[in-house]
Amino acid sequence: MSILIYVEGADGELKKSSKEAIAYAAETGKITGDTDIIAVAIGQYQSDSLAELGAYGAGKVIHIALDDDAAQQIAASADALAYLMQSQQANTLIMTKSAFCDNVGGRVAGITGASIVSSVVALPEVSNGFTVKRAFLPVRHMQR
Repeated sequence: MSILIYVEGADGELKKSSKEAIAYAAETGKITGDTDIIAVAIGQYQSDSLAELGAYGAGKVIHIALDDDAAQQIAASADALAYLMQSQQANTLIMTKSAFCDNVGGRVAGITGASIVSSVVALPEVSNGFTVKRAFLPVRHMQR
């Protein structure tokens, strides 16, 4: 099996959070036994930015070179990721926390029937299923 990581960027460069997500995926793969760590970049990226993904733990990079307007379409990105989850036999998709990824992740979960967990702060525990620790962010009460 494999783990997919959706990487985000701006102006052809990858965001730091995407590099951290790849490192997280590589460590998760060691725990779960998933040997294929696949980074997925949708949009316009410089080739040297994509080449550096291996240094963070990606064994393979899939680049879907859509123009920036198309790459920012939630439906197009979600459909591509859902297809890749099936074709690459991925049982896990890791995404960074952003408004765009929240929308894409929800749509991918709906298409694939997968569960979605946000705000993960630790590597998974697999001794009794697949369990992750989430951050708890208290809700602030505002009053006038």
